[in-house]
Amino acid sequence: MKVARFFPEENIPKDADGNNLWEKREGLLIPENQPQEIKLETYDCKNFDVEKGLCKNYENRPDICRNSGCVDKSSPESEEEQFKKLSEQKFIKIG
Repeated sequence: MKVARFFPEENIPKDADGNNLWEKREGLLIPENQPQEIKLETYDCKNFDVEKGLCKNYENRPDICRNSGCVDKSSPESEEEQFKKLSEQKFIKIG
């Protein structure tokens, strides 16, 4: 999961026992074409099956996972165009 830098700890989703579902990775990601504008923190989700590329608890996933899109509703570009740009975006790891 990629989120804006300084993502509030209290917004990290919890499991049924109250433990964080996400584990923070070291370093930050910055887009190659906008290195001064955006810095992202990255997390690994304990419910993400890396081999299958799917959530292990899809039906009960937290709201942030249901609503995590980087689509700007006010953009003149379609959602498809925005997703295409995001998927083609190259990042550099720093730190």
